[in-house]
Amino acid sequence: MRKLLAIVTIFVLVGCINTKEEPVPFSSEALADTFIGEDEQPITLQEVLNKYKGKKVMLEVCASWCKDCILGLHYVNKLKEKYPDVAFVFLSLDRTLPRWKRGIERFDFNGDHYFLKSEWDGAFGEFINLDQIPRYMVINEVGNISLMRAHKPQDPKLEKALQ
Repeated sequence: MRKLLAIVTIFVLVGCINTKEEPVPFSSEALADTFIGEDEQPITLQEVLNKYKGKKVMLEVCASWCKDCILGLHYVNKLKEKYPDVAFVFLSLDRTLPRWKRGIERFDFNGDHYFLKSEWDGAFGEFINLDQIPRYMVINEVGNISLMRAHKPQDPKLEKALQ
């Protein structure tokens, strides 16, 4: 019995050590979720990702009212300098379109911006289990998620995924 318990314990521990994330495709519902572009036209997540096909994309789910989002901007700008071939896309959870646009101007968010029309509980938010912001994700060159969750731009997993 002790041998069996030891073997099971070893398998559990080895399984916990392997933290490599495999790329995950978006669900069809998440890809169909609608955002609003800076031109105030609706655009699906699929259409957003199609714009960057063949490139890595860092998605940041954020809002101009979020203190941690604003504090992270300085480091996000450093990541942009370090990884110029990566597309930086900001998905906003601001409460209204005017507040969203003011936030872009006020904080000089450089990158592509989309307003998350469906908010926290839409198909995109549900698929990624959106529970707090900021939320950083990395999408690989074929459109799959290579990093699902980082909450700080200094997270070593984020930097590794951007390489």
